[in-house]
Parts: sequence; structure tokens; C-alpha cells
Amino acid sequence: MKIFFQMKIFIILFFWINCVFALDNNELNAIKLNSHNFLSAEDAFKFNIFSSSEEIQLIWQIAPSYYLYSHAFKITLSNKQNIKDAKEKKELTFFLKPSIRRVDEYFGTVDVYDNQAEITLDLRNELNENESGYLIIEFQGCAEAGLCYPIQKKVWDLKNKLLIKK
Repeated sequence: MKIFFQMKIFIILFFWINCVFALDNNELNAIKLNSHNFLSAEDAFKFNIFSSSEEIQLIWQIAPSYYLYSHAFKITLSNKQNIKDAKEKKELTFFLKPSIRRVDEYFGTVDVYDNQAEITLDLRNELNENESGYLIIEFQGCAEAGLCYPIQKKVWDLKNKLLIKK
């Protein structure tokens, strides 16, 4: 009976200690994230768009200790603001300047941009001068302190040359 009681106490202590260490790990991660005052995605990745009759320039000013993933940029030409409602849509190809290679805890070895990212689009072959439509611009980034933001989406009205808040 005494051995049974000791065994029961041992098992209870064993599970209790494992639970405590598991909680401590999660709490430490939460404290680590909460100890940083992370910027909003809008402030971490300030987005500007400049349009002329020949091209559109997309520029992101990236806050210190933040970065954007090169592989996460996606630009779609659409006939609707909401790409899910679009009958006509085309993913555009574009050129990005050389990026920085880094090892990321979420994606492994990746190409990223810090400070600034820039894309220039030539839409002359994509649409007529009076044609309306929307550019759906997607991007994603992280803070070096360990917070990754969900994919961000911006919509540019080509006819009215207006950034639509999303």
C-alpha cells in the first residue's frame, strides 16, 4: 500500500512539474512579445504609391528592426476592388531590386527588404488609357523581435488614382 501511495505521488509530481515547465515556456514567450511595443503594420511598413501616365511606383518605407518578405509581394490587376468578386483578374509580373538574405524562424532562408522596398509597374501593355480597374497589392513582413504580421492588402483605383483604405 505504501509503495502504491508513493508511486501515485511520484506520478502526480511528474505531471505537475511537466505542466509547470510547459506553462513557463509559454509565459516566457508571451512576456517576450509583450515586452516589445510593436508597431502597427501601417507604421512598420509605410506604403506610398506614385502614378504617372506611363508607370506606377510602389514604395514601402520600412521601420528599423522590421522587414518585408520578397516572396510575399503579389500584385493583381482586377476589374473589382474585391478580388474574389472579379471576373477579370491577372497577376502581374514585376521586378524587385536585390534583397538581403536572412534565416527566418518561420520560413527558413529567405530574401527580405529592410529600410525600403520599391516596385515600378509599366501598365501600358496591360490596359487602355481610359480603362478602369484596380491594383490589388499584397505584402507581408515581420519584426525582428519575433512578431509576423498577416498578409497586408492595399487597393489602388487606376481610373481615379486613389488608394482605397482596406
